[in-house]
Amino acid sequence: PDGGTVIVSVPNIAHASVSLPLLLRARFKYQDAGILDRTHVRFFDREAVVALMNEAGFVVRRGVRLGFDGPRARLIDAVTGHALRDHLTKQYVVAGTREAPGNQGPVDWLTA
Repeated sequence: PDGGTVIVSVPNIAHASVSLPLLLRARFKYQDAGILDRTHVRFFDREAVVALMNEAGFVVRRGVRLGFDGPRARLIDAVTGHALRDHLTKQYVVAGTREAPGNQGPVDWLTA
């Protein structure tokens, strides 16, 4: 049935701290905490977290990109005209609501 909301927070595997070492050295190392935490079972990017929610029967209308709290990230974001935003995002938080399948439209992404 329609109704109900679930909040999901996932680390962004496309963050520069992961994608740059992959690009430069073709490898990454698991860590004790953070995006590459050893306990993480799956990795997500922006599209994958929305797909996960859709597969579970939820539609995402709004999401928050976390990781723009430092001056360097804000400067890079501004200078690049937001082109690298997916690589500056450390974590995605989305709210999904139960709706009829196939209702997924564009997601309104906020930054924090």
